[in-house]
Amino acid sequence: MLIPSCFVCSGKQCISSLAIQTAAGEIPYFQCSDCSLIFQDPGVSFKESEIYNADYILKRSQDPGNLNISRPREKTAEHYYTWVEKFVPKGNLLEIGCATGIALKVAKNHGWNVFGVEVNEQAATVARKLLGSDVIRVGNFNNDMFPDEYFSLITLFDVLEHIPHPVEFLTLLHKKLAPGGSILFVTPTIDSLSFKILKEKWPHFVQEHLLLYSTKSINQLLTTTHFLPKKHGWAIKYLSIEMLKTHCEHHPQTFFYKPIRWLLRLAPTGVIPFNVGEMFVFAQKIS
Repeated sequence: MLIPSCFVCSGKQCISSLAIQTAAGEIPYFQCSDCSLIFQDPGVSFKESEIYNADYILKRSQDPGNLNISRPREKTAEHYYTWVEKFVPKGNLLEIGCATGIALKVAKNHGWNVFGVEVNEQAATVARKLLGSDVIRVGNFNNDMFPDEYFSLITLFDVLEHIPHPVEFLTLLHKKLAPGGSILFVTPTIDSLSFKILKEKWPHFVQEHLLLYSTKSINQLLTTTHFLPKKHGWAIKYLSIEMLKTHCEHHPQTFFYKPIRWLLRLAPTGVIPFNVGEMFVFAQKIS
């Protein structure tokens, strides 16, 4: 088997790590011995339209018309925007992977001048109704979508793990940020206790998660692309029981969800803070 180089540090010392069984078949993963990045075999390919479809948006619990879904999403966005506003003056804000626009609506209510990018056209249509068609772009984020040095803040919630070429991607983010601008993102981390316990049964091992980071590999990526890491922490997400049930229904074979699916039938309604094996990272653009 040809061992690929690391997508973050270009290290050649990558080893075959594990193989995950998915609906699309077995997917091999490798791990870099230098920066610890875990990444999917680049020889595996799939059509974006087959993954990021209407069903994907549903299983991600992004229906803004359902208050049992939108309120926890809004509470999560409130948590992050209230925190980041202590460090970043309000201005132009871009969310990449904005889905149906729930988090962007919160940012707009906070006084940010918001823009979004979404690969799924159906989700983008909902976001446009919520926010205005002129602020949402459809497709993969690219250089032609926005002017250079335009944004004070770029956010990515559960997006970075889907990006196949992170160095090129963050280099483009750097180009679109104003001098001193910042990025804030949430992504799964292999530093989490859930990964250390579950290993190949970790629920973040899914077909569309191409790269899985540690704090070490994230710092390497940020340094390479001229960002200064300012803050790392365990990511908090507010979830309703309905959101958990929806997620379990769309991952019926995932080991992690099998034992809790029965318990959820007995659970009361409400919103509770969770860490689901993810970290948040805040970093600032440097020259």
